Amino acid sequence: MLLTLSVPGRPAVDDLPKRVTEAVRRAARGVEERAARDGGYAATVEAGGRRLDGAALADDQAATAATARIGLVLLDAWRITGEAGYRDGALAAARALAAGQMASGGWRERLDTGPAPTVYTRDAYRHGAAPGGREQRSRLDCRLTGDGLRVLLGAVEATGDSALREAAEYGLRAVLNAQLAGGGWPAEVPLSAGTGGLTEPTADLLRVLLERDPDHRPDCRAAALRAGGFLVQSAGPGGWPAACDAALKPLGAPELAATAAAAEALLALRDATREERFVRALEPLLPDLEKTHPDLAAAASWRLRHPGLVPREPTREERARRTAARAAKVIDLLAALDADGCWTRDGVLSVPETAANMALLVTWLAEFEPWSDWPGRGDPRPPQQRRM
Repeated sequence: MLLTLSVPGRPAVDDLPKRVTEAVRRAARGVEERAARDGGYAATVEAGGRRLDGAALADDQAATAATARIGLVLLDAWRITGEAGYRDGALAAARALAAGQMASGGWRERLDTGPAPTVYTRDAYRHGAAPGGREQRSRLDCRLTGDGLRVLLGAVEATGDSALREAAEYGLRAVLNAQLAGGGWPAEVPLSAGTGGLTEPTADLLRVLLERDPDHRPDCRAAALRAGGFLVQSAGPGGWPAACDAALKPLGAPELAATAAAAEALLALRDATREERFVRALEPLLPDLEKTHPDLAAAASWRLRHPGLVPREPTREERARRTAARAAKVIDLLAALDADGCWTRDGVLSVPETAANMALLVTWLAEFEPWSDWPGRGDPRPPQQRRM
């Protein structure tokens, strides 16, 4: 039985789950029709249809970040609803990422799969072509390689596709081989300059490794633990800097984004391994976290008070309160859809913004009813919340 929602000052919203479900379908179709070429997505589409990623994209180019974000939200939508169209869209995005994967295992800003790509691809390497003047370094920062791997791994889970499995394993091996002696990761591979590691790429790739938990891979577990050790040691007064030196000493002042990424990764690692040292590293930082990231501070405090435990799943009543509280935002998103099912500003489509809006709607659907009540085959909880 569906729960009844009440939003002050708004009409009855008893049919909101149905409307959200249809809106996600429309958005998936709309963004594919306007922004996609062969599974890869532009970051921006102008009113006249010109596809951009900072500069104009050729037909055989796509934006890596936009493609990965759409791929991830389509995978989540498939897990929740079981609708094959979402799985097929995610599979197309994964194949575009695999085609644009670099010989160094990851990705840069653009997927370049034309006859004269500007990057040295894995396909060119496999066929014995020399790099020439093409770019060879994969970016581990900005979540480019991390999210690319997430899409490939999710598509393999959904379909068992052997070519995507090969690409995912290739990228995963590259990430494992790129880990620095202190447990962190650099901004690019092959490494172009000496460093002890960067906080945000390390936190991101640590969480990718946690998402390999279903395979119980000892190499991924060992690398995740080393990355956790890096984050524990590299924390400075007040949080984490963007980077540290080879002795794991902070380089520069703490940064909000780096601190949030590190704290989230350590909490996920603690829950996956039940090793309390990872949450204890946050204890001295609680006064600062309470000011800047109160949700993370509350999560860390709970775990410090309850060693060995992980937070329970919310009850049906708690989910009902949470979805009701978020219903106003959901209704506003539905009202902002254009005739094509997209969110635009002055006729310009932002694919990352559309992916973020779709993710909010999909998350709302997942919370509205227990995931086991939906026809989809998967648990929509972030994989890092499952025990390692």
